Amino acid sequence: MSTFSPRPTPSSNPCLAQWLIALALLHGLLPQASVASTVWTQSGPEGGDITELISHPSMSDLLYAAANGGGVFRTIDGANTWEAASTDLTDRSVQCLALDPATPSTLYTGTLGGSVFRSVDGAVSWTEISTGLPGGSVQSLAVDPGSGTVLVGLSGGVYRLGMDDVWAWSSSGLTSGFVVDVTFDALAAGVVY
Repeated sequence: MSTFSPRPTPSSNPCLAQWLIALALLHGLLPQASVASTVWTQSGPEGGDITELISHPSMSDLLYAAANGGGVFRTIDGANTWEAASTDLTDRSVQCLALDPATPSTLYTGTLGGSVFRSVDGAVSWTEISTGLPGGSVQSLAVDPGSGTVLVGLSGGVYRLGMDDVWAWSSSGLTSGFVVDVTFDALAAGVVY
């Protein structure tokens, strides 16, 4: 297990810090009064640009990070230390992560090389499930909290994962085939954005 120490504040990347603060404000995660005094520090993981960060729904110290070029990382102590969680990932250019809220030990990851992998053991091991995808960078993954339906957004549109682990085109009505983000509405069952 690798341990990474905190690094300098985001003054080396002020745009990223501003974006993260704006996103946190937008989602009501930070009270406006605290933004002026917020100081960001890097706590890892090392291994490429972090493209996605997700948290476990009931274990606040358990987080997963996708790193383009580094694979997947996991922390169990609230980001104080990180460990690689990329066993069996044959493509470590990870672009996105999704966690199944009903079964939080099940995660999905998508890569710039067009592959999707699934872990059913909390990112200990991964299995590729890319059959039916047209290739191209996987930009986004989403899991419906009610039904468990998994969608992927990529340069070829939106695809839905079938019960047989084969992806099927699900882009009817889209005016563009390049999908950068896809998400399910947490309050309205079956609604996708």
